[in-house]
This record gives sequence, C-alpha cells and structure tokens, in this order.
Amino acid sequence: MNNLLMRELPLQAIIRLWDTLLSEDEGGGGFKDFHVFVCAAFLQSFSSEIQAQQKQEDLMCFLQELPTTEWGPSDVETLLSEVM
Repeated sequence: MNNLLMRELPLQAIIRLWDTLLSEDEGGGGFKDFHVFVCAAFLQSFSSEIQAQQKQEDLMCFLQELPTTEWGPSDVETLLSEVM
C-alpha cells in the first residue's frame, strides 16, 4: 500500500486510479480510507487465484508478480466501481 499500487499497474491505469484517489481526498482524510477499499477490491479481483496457492512462498510470488501488465483505464474503472 505504501507505493500506491505503482508496481502493480501500468502507467495509464495508475493515472486513472490516482485521479480518483486524489479527488476522494478533497475533504481531508478520505484518501486513506478509500485506498484501503481499493486495495481490498484489488485483492478480491484475484481471490480465486490467491486461494488456489498451496504454499506461502507461492502466494508471495503471485502477489509480487500480479497479472496486471495489460490492465488499462477500463480495468481500473471496473475495480473502482466495486469500491464505490
């Protein structure tokens, strides 16, 4: 969560995500709560793959190399719709 999902998503998807994250902070404090929900929805989108991991090492490898290299703004839109 510290890197704001910069490692997990391509640049165009990050720009779309950060646009929403930053707009949620207009009231001063919404960002931290909203980011937790974004991360939860992100993990939920890979729920079946995460649960299928048999060993902790396999799980950590999967989480470090998520299959999101082809994600774009529309994929982030889907993710954000689950959050809101």
